[in-house]
Amino acid sequence: MTRSDIERDPWQAIDALLEKNKISEGPNKTLPLSDKHILIAGGDKGIGAHISLSLAALGAKLSLISDDPASVATQREHIHSANEVEVQDYVTDYSDEGQTFQAIEWATNLLGAPFCLINAIDLPCTAPFEEIPASDIQTVLNFNLGGPVNTLRGTLDGFKENGSGIVINIAAAIGLTGGANQSIYAASKAGLIALGQSLNAELIDRDISVYTLCPGITLTTDLEKSLRLVAEQQDLSYQNLLEQVSEANNQPALINPINITAIIEDILTGSLIYKTTPTISKFD
Repeated sequence: MTRSDIERDPWQAIDALLEKNKISEGPNKTLPLSDKHILIAGGDKGIGAHISLSLAALGAKLSLISDDPASVATQREHIHSANEVEVQDYVTDYSDEGQTFQAIEWATNLLGAPFCLINAIDLPCTAPFEEIPASDIQTVLNFNLGGPVNTLRGTLDGFKENGSGIVINIAAAIGLTGGANQSIYAASKAGLIALGQSLNAELIDRDISVYTLCPGITLTTDLEKSLRLVAEQQDLSYQNLLEQVSEANNQPALINPINITAIIEDILTGSLIYKTTPTISKFD
């Protein structure tokens, strides 16, 4: 089933999907996250793309929410080609509460109340503070902090329906430390970290856990492509460029996305190791 099927006749599409799920006996039924519905905001780019592929391989049913129609459609097809799982995609302006709530409502109608929400929303901003236009400041804050606020508000009713829920916010190490020419980006991620810590304390009695991951610069597929292009254009060795980028960001090395997805997999499959450490900044 594609998004066009839903748009053409939504109720028929929902009935068809429910019937399919009822009779399906595919091999994914035995995987760790079989039949678990996971919403991923930003699951089509960067770290989010690695996360969505990783969770699909574990059998999860995915709802990918994005502000980029072409990118999210491509990621949906990429996942479909590699895994026998249900994947739906939804396009929204994260800063628009109504649009975001509608996307989550559609996802819930199709795949059931979510087991987990992952916020992998990310809009970079690198510039001296006094040179950033006011409109850009507001855009970054609305995207990196306002977006997760809206997805969280739109998902809580589904968690209550299930009787439990898991939220995983992808923040950034710079939100803990700050950094030159990163003031607004760091502020947006610091806000997300504080939001996650506060909500974890507020919702834990309702069996809703909120985790916040704070990785440094991560060598995603997109970043690797960009760095290889830069190395070629500047006649540098790719390895030397990696070392320069790591040193500039005070990291011994760029983080492998596998280390991030492994932690998320541990959280979602019931590992107790992170129960007492909802804010995670170590990705060895």
